[in-house]
Amino acid sequence: MDSKRLGQVQILTEKHIDSVLNFERELLNKNSELDDMEKEMSSWHAKWRQEQLEHYLSLGWSAGIYNDDHQLSAYYLAQPIVFFRGLTQTIWVEHFAFENKQDMETLLEVCYRQAREKHLQAVIVHNPSAPISEVHEGLKAQKLDEELYLIKTAKF
Repeated sequence: MDSKRLGQVQILTEKHIDSVLNFERELLNKNSELDDMEKEMSSWHAKWRQEQLEHYLSLGWSAGIYNDDHQLSAYYLAQPIVFFRGLTQTIWVEHFAFENKQDMETLLEVCYRQAREKHLQAVIVHNPSAPISEVHEGLKAQKLDEELYLIKTAKF
């Protein structure tokens, strides 16, 4: 992984809420299949709505990549959970958003390293926008079902 990319990665906190909202609104506006009303309605139940961001970003497990213009270009929302399918401790990744697969690869690596450093057993990614195996060949992701991927971070 390019060490320059890692220098742009930041742990997201509540002070980043506005940049996440702006990033997601830009992604939503790029979707030409939806009219303005559909875009507004989809934001009401989006994983990036205000109250969800307040929860996840206050925990310190989410990360983002900022480009040279200090604009968010990718991020994920995550939290630790216990007792998932027999695993004692895992990182649950609720949402990934990115403009390019290289950013997703970088953030997958960050999340994986974070889990290993904290001695957690796995990373569970919910419904990524792209199959993990296509984005990061080095991480052996197991598809649990149509919406969940498991990345082992410990031997078990």
